[in-house]
Amino acid sequence: VFHILVCGITVPTAVILSTMGTDEGRCVIGFVKAESGKVYRKLLKRRWNPYQDQQGAFRLKKYKIGYTQGVYDMFHIGHLHLINRAKDRCDYLIVGVNSDQLVETYKCRAPVICQDEREAIVSNLKAVDKCVIVSTLDKVELWKLFHFEVVFIGDDWKGSPRWLQTEKDLASCGVKVVYLPYTKGVSSTVLRPENENKVEDWTWSAHQFNRYRQ
Repeated sequence: VFHILVCGITVPTAVILSTMGTDEGRCVIGFVKAESGKVYRKLLKRRWNPYQDQQGAFRLKKYKIGYTQGVYDMFHIGHLHLINRAKDRCDYLIVGVNSDQLVETYKCRAPVICQDEREAIVSNLKAVDKCVIVSTLDKVELWKLFHFEVVFIGDDWKGSPRWLQTEKDLASCGVKVVYLPYTKGVSSTVLRPENENKVEDWTWSAHQFNRYRQ
């Protein structure tokens, strides 16, 4: 049986770790063994910032600084899922938003939402610690700027020639690539029916609207 020392009070509990205070951003964890009363304290080298894994267990986040990048045009639930999953695995999450010029370079079309508005949307997410507009897809060049230790990307890219090469390039910098579950069935491309490179204005009839409500 273990008791937790919280703010000077010994509290019986099944959990053996509890936050006692912070020291320059690091957190002091302690517990009291009931039969001896001896206090054990441990000063963590990183913040006590636990998350629940799929089994419901609380764990310390594996990485300190993480990075992910995207267009985030017509922001949708797939974007949100990936960013939240990335934040679940790192203390500090940097999100790169591809600039308008960069998007036009490799997609041969402009995004629907301009870069400043896309950056404003992403930067206001709770999971995002820092949001920056970036003009390159080269992750090594971005690592030189932001010094992250892991890059998060959707698992729909896993095994692609581009990302196999990216894995090798980042490995030379000591950076890992972590593939996160991709939300199937939704993308900005799917949400963007086009007519002469303009987003169509969807006008529903009363019959279509009533069917949707059902």
